[in-house]
Amino acid sequence: MSHINDYEYENESLIDSKLLCAICLNPFNKPKLTSCEHTFCEYCIRLWYKKSATCPMCRHESHDKDLKTVKNPTILNKLDQLQVTCLLCQQKGLKRNDFNYHIDNECPKAIVSCKTSFMKCSWKGQREDLEYHRTICSYKSNRTRFMHRIKKNKPRSSEL
Repeated sequence: MSHINDYEYENESLIDSKLLCAICLNPFNKPKLTSCEHTFCEYCIRLWYKKSATCPMCRHESHDKDLKTVKNPTILNKLDQLQVTCLLCQQKGLKRNDFNYHIDNECPKAIVSCKTSFMKCSWKGQREDLEYHRTICSYKSNRTRFMHRIKKNKPRSSEL
């Protein structure tokens, strides 16, 4: 999942202008190349094409089907290395490329579900509150019994 609205760029004035989308004025997100060789964020250019079949920069006739994914490793690496700050927990110095991992696995303020949600526990809250919830979760003991039954009933390869 993309968490683009959960971070902000650090040192925006130092970001190379060649890495900025002319539509949203932010660094490219999933950069796409038009037939006339201009680069835009995928979301931005697709939205533009809904209104006009021209390039936003040069007005050359251009269509959604002609878009190509930018594969230049230098550009992609520069975009991945941009420093961002998590707007949820305020952690600075994250590389944009690592941000989704931060949200999905580390951010204490990210909203997570109880590990027993498959058993109908509907708790959702910040990751930093998950440990406490586990101590009071009414489904916790059921989960242990459930997992034990699965292991007990799982046929061994020697029995197959």
